[in-house]
Amino acid sequence: LPDILYVFLLFMFSVLIFSLMALKLLGDRGLRTVEGLPYFTNILEIAFELYVLVTTANSPDVMMPAYNFNWWYSLYFITYIIINTYIFMSVFLAVVYNNYRKHLKNEIRKLAYLKRHKMMEAFNILKVKVGSEFVVMEARWRRLARTVMP
Repeated sequence: LPDILYVFLLFMFSVLIFSLMALKLLGDRGLRTVEGLPYFTNILEIAFELYVLVTTANSPDVMMPAYNFNWWYSLYFITYIIINTYIFMSVFLAVVYNNYRKHLKNEIRKLAYLKRHKMMEAFNILKVKVGSEFVVMEARWRRLARTVMP
């Protein structure tokens, strides 16, 4: 969990830095969205728009007012998408996968231990001494197998 938190905080820091850059680059240009609303003038709205942009749900809508003003602004959005969508999301996915693998490994170890422990308990209940060794008699084993058969 701490690894995921660190990557998420780093991602949010990146979104905040790009939000500040967008505010400085585009905030005073008097740009408007398609709906006629002010474009990139509030830091929280910018951060939200950029966060949603990582999901690529609103890709063209976010970039088009700046692109229509000057096509060079598209470099800002391309850089943002490369860094946050492709790099950070890949790192985030890798961290989640590694944590999943670690927990799965621990779970398998725990289940193997429990299985061994239960087998030893069953053997201790069913065993009989034959000579110098403890064994489970075939008739007893078959009776148990019939009883627990699904």
